[in-house]
Amino acid sequence: MRNFISKIIAAARPARLSRRPASSGVFAQERLPFLLLLAALAAAVLSWIADGRFDTLDNSFDGHSLTLASNLSFEHRFLMFNRLHTGADGELFYEVYNRFPIGTYLLIKAVIAPFGDSTSAQIFAARLLTAALFSGAAAFAYLGLRRLTNQPWVALAATLPAFSSYYALFYGDMISHNVSGIFGMMLTFHGMTVFVQEGRFRQLLVKAFIAILTDWTVMALLLPFTALGLASAVFRATREGPASPFATKARAAFAEFISSRYLWLGAAALLFCALVMGFNIANEYVALRGEVPLLDLPSVQSMLARATVDGAIAADYPGIAWLPFIQLQVERVGGMSLPYLVLPWVGHDGYSEGARDLGLWVGVAVLAGGLVGLAFTRHRLANGSLLLAGWAWALAVRGSSVVHEDEALYHIGVPLAVFATVLTAASGRIRWNAIGAAAGLFALIVFGISISQFARFAYNEDPSITAANSDLDAIRKIANGASVCAHPLGHPWGMHYGITYYLAGSVINFGSICSFGADAAEQFIVAPAYAESDALLTPNNKMAFLYDARRLSESP
Repeated sequence: MRNFISKIIAAARPARLSRRPASSGVFAQERLPFLLLLAALAAAVLSWIADGRFDTLDNSFDGHSLTLASNLSFEHRFLMFNRLHTGADGELFYEVYNRFPIGTYLLIKAVIAPFGDSTSAQIFAARLLTAALFSGAAAFAYLGLRRLTNQPWVALAATLPAFSSYYALFYGDMISHNVSGIFGMMLTFHGMTVFVQEGRFRQLLVKAFIAILTDWTVMALLLPFTALGLASAVFRATREGPASPFATKARAAFAEFISSRYLWLGAAALLFCALVMGFNIANEYVALRGEVPLLDLPSVQSMLARATVDGAIAADYPGIAWLPFIQLQVERVGGMSLPYLVLPWVGHDGYSEGARDLGLWVGVAVLAGGLVGLAFTRHRLANGSLLLAGWAWALAVRGSSVVHEDEALYHIGVPLAVFATVLTAASGRIRWNAIGAAAGLFALIVFGISISQFARFAYNEDPSITAANSDLDAIRKIANGASVCAHPLGHPWGMHYGITYYLAGSVINFGSICSFGADAAEQFIVAPAYAESDALLTPNNKMAFLYDARRLSESP
């Protein structure tokens, strides 16, 4: 009896002594990294707001996205278009731009709608939405990696450097579908990890459908995931069980293929994608009065051009050839893997030619590390999907990928997978996860410095941009909803989209010759020249001026 009691006491003693340290250890290892991630993202958003950039448009992405969102309405059947304009016979026509899923622009519309009388408030709300999507993408990337690695500090250390890169910071706060596309990819990635670990299929379907509504790019992540998952399931069906004839194994493989949830995931995603795209195309066909054949619709032609390489693209971009194309993608992988703070150290403010050379070597090293890591990780399906997503997208839209630098963002899965794999291997059995914790705290410093340094490069206030926004705001207060003729106005951030946003709801005709006088077709004219005239309605403007077209005796 005495020995029995002593054994009970000996067994109980460690539990009593370890209660308090275990509690604090759980907080430090489980909750603290995620709270630090949220704090870092909140600090980044607050710094962007403090820079004043949330109050103005400064690139064509902003103006174009806000234009499409502003024009969304039940009246126009939720068609996405840049502007309404008049034809030679005075009939109204749409300049459609209907090639993206509607979800992103519905979100923008929802946040700007309450501020219809204030463009600055609309821009602020839309930028805040973009910042929230950027932060949400980082949060879901962390949560997915947290599940895969079972090490929160490692997940933090892998997430923050990827979201500290030049591409992430340059495009991360622009009002565009790119950021919502990254959000959708990371949301779906988290759904994949939950599905792989817990078998919860419905949550993955819901997350994938939400992602498809925001951008098509999630399909590039779903493609390798479903393909690799199917291949693994079929291979396992042929290898497991006792030896049997080939026909028996073939039947087993086919049965596994048909019943696999990976197949149903891919089929459901493709069907939903087709439904969303079908809505866009049908809507566009009706808007153009059925006068344009389906294959000649602007959105269909745009998608075909993105998926192929026509002569114009080949002539303007020699890098479309396969070897330069692959090199470009490797450079972009390197660019996504380099925190921005590295670039000033090597003498580069932006992603210049020298930085691209560095990115090429970094990209080679990171991709090699990713391939080697696949051989040792237990999570080949999720890591392989992250590694291949950017490549799947670039190959699917090769004609577009070389033209649009912002598509480098879709390689973000590479640094996430590689950093997590390397850090997991390094910190696997060390007590209190010392290497992971050190890497996580270092990543916080890297993220903070990158945000600070990038602000000096990108957020210098341009007086011409401020003046243009102020001018267009003054023009909007007078001409909104009317018929306007706009002279071509050159501007670094794309005055064309600025005009279409500020005058959303108006009938806008662009041209170097506008009619004027009592019989003028348009009510107003927007022109760059200053003219002393009673027709001038915005005398305090600096770059773009509004005139009453019917009170002008000659072109301004």
